[in-house]
Amino acid sequence: MTFPVRGWLARLLLVGPLACVLAFAGAAEAQGFRAVFSRDGTDVWAVGDAGAVWRSFDGGSNWTATPAQGPGVLYGVAARGLNAILVGDNGRVYRSTNSGGAWAMQVLPGAPDLRGIEWPADNAAFAIGGNGAIYFSSDGGQSWAPQTSGTSAKLYGVRFRDASNGWAVGAGGVALRTSNGGALWTTLTTPTTRDLLAVDFVGSDVWVVGAFATAYKSANAGGAWTPVNLKMDSQGDVRAVTMESPNKITLTGGGGFLRTTLDGGATWTFALHPLLGAGSDYFAYDTQKAWLVSSATRAVARTTNGGTSWAFGVGTGTTWDWQNALPGPYVITRGNTFATTPQNRNAVWVVIAQYIYKSVDRGATWAFVDSIPNCIKTNSFYVSPKDSTVWVAAVGTPDRIVRTTNSGATWSPGFPRDFSEYGMPLEMNPDKPDTLLFAPEDGKLWRSKDFGVTWDSLSTPL
Repeated sequence: MTFPVRGWLARLLLVGPLACVLAFAGAAEAQGFRAVFSRDGTDVWAVGDAGAVWRSFDGGSNWTATPAQGPGVLYGVAARGLNAILVGDNGRVYRSTNSGGAWAMQVLPGAPDLRGIEWPADNAAFAIGGNGAIYFSSDGGQSWAPQTSGTSAKLYGVRFRDASNGWAVGAGGVALRTSNGGALWTTLTTPTTRDLLAVDFVGSDVWVVGAFATAYKSANAGGAWTPVNLKMDSQGDVRAVTMESPNKITLTGGGGFLRTTLDGGATWTFALHPLLGAGSDYFAYDTQKAWLVSSATRAVARTTNGGTSWAFGVGTGTTWDWQNALPGPYVITRGNTFATTPQNRNAVWVVIAQYIYKSVDRGATWAFVDSIPNCIKTNSFYVSPKDSTVWVAAVGTPDRIVRTTNSGATWSPGFPRDFSEYGMPLEMNPDKPDTLLFAPEDGKLWRSKDFGVTWDSLSTPL
């Protein structure tokens, strides 16, 4: 049986008052949201690309697009009473004293790109951004004074629980803490050089998250850190963290995951939500109401029952569209032959029949690499997580396991065993990636502990 190759890039169209498009593999034209906030669980703000400002007065059921505050991207929003503050690119701060009816704009000294805002008390607002910038306002955003952060690293995330206690994180694993409203910021040593994008804390319990699936937690205010293995093969960025308690934490990011733990990260549950795009921010007002936004599209998902179910607002729905990302011939296709590697999260391989293709931009474009010799089909294909030049494949005919250590320039003669026509006879252990399991038609289960160099039988048929 043969099937046409039609590519793998899917798009989700969100159809509503404002049309918007989300591309799973990324779309430069997408205009999305970067931050979401609610002061009371009913009045909700969402801001983002091209100065977009959306507002809901009924908890996210209905939305109104207000005049954009641009140019540039808005990365933060906060509100208290009738006052609201937006922050964004080039040091721009927008302030409204009549609930968004009118805005006054000012540029903070040095014009740093601002990436976050916290407004924990009427007389205390904090904005953070490029070059280690931290600014403080004691008058509801009317005036701002710089604080000494002690770093020149770009700051991406900030969190205050009250006017005195706060954290900020940024590029290169930078983490800062204050207990006196920013009069003094203390630099904490973290075990990573990855960019940290968000932070939250409850008392002395702290979580920091960031690029390449980075997540660390501390039970003593940053004195010691424990890595949290999120088991993300795609190495997606974690862009938001919310702590309801030391044990209940919610994360979002990557391609749109929204996960919650009730035991401090030992186990996770994943929310089923309609916003299938890279999660950029998550805001929980209480244990029942929360909102989720994506940088890929202008739509807001909401829950009113603690995350049991998620939905868009009135007038927003979803339809599917497929783009032909990799035109190909009518050939035999079997199993699942996509492969990724932690060395480069943007790299994707796929084998169609005997033809190997590679993308370095997450599937947007593809290039032919090589052909596997003496085969007409491939059922399974893996790239070594330790060395991206080492590949193993289950191919036919004749059916066998073949291996290359030089990106397909030469291949081993193979481990010959007939296997089923369809499905995946070969699997890799995700916890021990050197271990491969092979289930051919001889009734035995075979194992390799050296990524396909040698094989031993784990079972013998009666």
